[in-house]
Amino acid sequence: MKGLTISIILGLLALLTGCQSESTPPPQQSFDPAPWLEKGSRVQGASFAVLSTRLKSTMGQSGVSGAIRYCNVAAVPLLDTLSTKYDCTIRRATLQPRNPGNLANDHESAILQNWAAELEQGIEPQAVVQNLSADTIMYYAPIRMQALCLNCHGKPGEGLASETEQLIRDLYPNDQATGYAFGDLRGMWSIRFLNR
Repeated sequence: MKGLTISIILGLLALLTGCQSESTPPPQQSFDPAPWLEKGSRVQGASFAVLSTRLKSTMGQSGVSGAIRYCNVAAVPLLDTLSTKYDCTIRRATLQPRNPGNLANDHESAILQNWAAELEQGIEPQAVVQNLSADTIMYYAPIRMQALCLNCHGKPGEGLASETEQLIRDLYPNDQATGYAFGDLRGMWSIRFLNR
């Protein structure tokens, strides 16, 4: 009987030990942002190149007003096409949108505010990669004002002509995207990748 009791106790201990090790979660894999920084930079660079090439071409053919009209109808569908091509979701986000669909969400707003604070300290904002969940990786890169951008986003009376300002008001009644100077932080590229 004593031998049977010891056998039962040892069996229960073995069972409990086995159950305990099964409930221990596997160790977390460390996240390496480097490949996502590279991939995000490639997608962002290609998207910027396509968008700016089309805008420059339209501006050359139809002037600033043609470029504004082009952006009004083609910018979002163009980014949707590029999103499909690169198997991700590409958007531009800002705290001062022209297109209401580009208003930064809370997460994007926090990054934009951090970049603005860095710029005030003379620190150049850098791209950021975040692992938001097991299957979602976000890449954020700053959008800085360039000379060509000031034709549509500059300061009224300086880089922004009055007829351009009127067209913007007609197409975007709630526009908040003027008053910028060269080098200002305009917004961000916000690119969502699925980690497959």
